[in-house]
Amino acid sequence: MRLAAAVLISLVAFGLPAFAAPEDEVHARFLDWIAAFNSNDAGRLSQVYDQNARLFATGGSEKPVDGRDAVRAYFTPGFSRGRNSVTFDHDDAVKVIGDIGIETGYYHFNVIGADGKPATNIARYTFIFGKKDGTWMILHHHSSRVPNLTPPAR
Repeated sequence: MRLAAAVLISLVAFGLPAFAAPEDEVHARFLDWIAAFNSNDAGRLSQVYDQNARLFATGGSEKPVDGRDAVRAYFTPGFSRGRNSVTFDHDDAVKVIGDIGIETGYYHFNVIGADGKPATNIARYTFIFGKKDGTWMILHHHSSRVPNLTPPAR
């Protein structure tokens, strides 16, 4: 009884431990994807994807990219051309249903194109995450360019 009272007093005195909401966990994993993309390391980026993930990419492939190894192979040529970056843009939304998390929104890419010239592409995205062994992994990623979008004022 005294032990339980001591634990209760400690929790009140020092604060309850913080627990992240599942939506916050999914968004944090999306931010991991952004950091991995911005590292320009296709191997690191592919590790955020599940082994059997599917990617419908913004450019470079009109067919789906299936599996972690294929995702790494998809990103490798673009990263080899120079520094690329992606920035979370606006209008994101996160929904979690059990062990499935869905993040949607807009991002913009600053990339070096196949012609060697810099380009900015604004795209909309859907990431579907699955929680596996306590870690949110990308199961499905769909990205598409936004036609005729005016970037939001900052």
